[in-house]
Amino acid sequence: MTLTRVQFRPSPRRSEGSRRLPGAVTVLTVLTVASSVAGIAVGTIEARLPLGPGNTAVHHGYPFFAAGLAVVLCAVAARCAPRAPRWAGIVRLVGAAYAVNAVLIAVLALAVTPQGAALPVAGVGWLADVFFPVCDVGLLGLVVSLLPDVRPRGRDRAAVVVLLTLTGLTMLVEAFLPHTLDSTRVANPLALPVTASWSGVVQLLVPLMFLYAVLLSVVRGVVLAVASRRRGAGVGWAVGGAGLAVPVTFVGQAAVPETNPWAAGAVVLVGGSLFTLLAAHVAATLPATLVPSGICPDTEPHDPL
Repeated sequence: MTLTRVQFRPSPRRSEGSRRLPGAVTVLTVLTVASSVAGIAVGTIEARLPLGPGNTAVHHGYPFFAAGLAVVLCAVAARCAPRAPRWAGIVRLVGAAYAVNAVLIAVLALAVTPQGAALPVAGVGWLADVFFPVCDVGLLGLVVSLLPDVRPRGRDRAAVVVLLTLTGLTMLVEAFLPHTLDSTRVANPLALPVTASWSGVVQLLVPLMFLYAVLLSVVRGVVLAVASRRRGAGVGWAVGGAGLAVPVTFVGQAAVPETNPWAAGAVVLVGGSLFTLLAAHVAATLPATLVPSGICPDTEPHDPL
């Protein structure tokens, strides 16, 4: 009699992925750390000054929490890279985006004060306006929805493509729409008069983009939680908790009054760190052969008894 044992073996592609593009990993890590330090340094200078014309209290605290979240994401990605290289790469990119955004917001908040008059407020304001969806949508829509560590396929791939398309369209319209740049009194320097009638499109695209990102994470978390429980993978609680923590974080930070930016920033930092850590546990635990359609085990014969 010959016995067959079920094994979950990492595919060769996974092993190769963990060794791919080491230079990119180093660049992203250095970018995250350097930008986080710069964001905190400039933010510390700006937070001691009165708010500049057009600015909001939110920008006083945002650089500190964005930089903190960037460091958390970078650390989580480094820990998960050996077991889940593709997912860790997404998290690393999102972390770098938050670090860069921390610098942009800190410099923008300083640029609208008399002390920062020498800074190019129009250029920084334009970058901040266009760039913000990259980090926020990445955190809310991709960290959970791209679990487990496989390429999205079928309906999962289509859902991610829709999210990326919405995000890209929002950034494109923001780049050329005639409007006053965020937290400034400066008009968009690249505004195209022909897009003046698109303001209603932006007002629709921004909430639609965020709501779709959150919904994608919730649905993906529920689907994986059910699949994990049914197949005994043991991470249903983690992926379900991660999917639930995304909308709680999104709604929680939006519910905090603008007059209390520190509370809103704390919600994003704590909530974002929580569901990223939960997702990291899922990414590192699920076998490489777990895909949305089921578990596809490898089998190999063993010596007869």
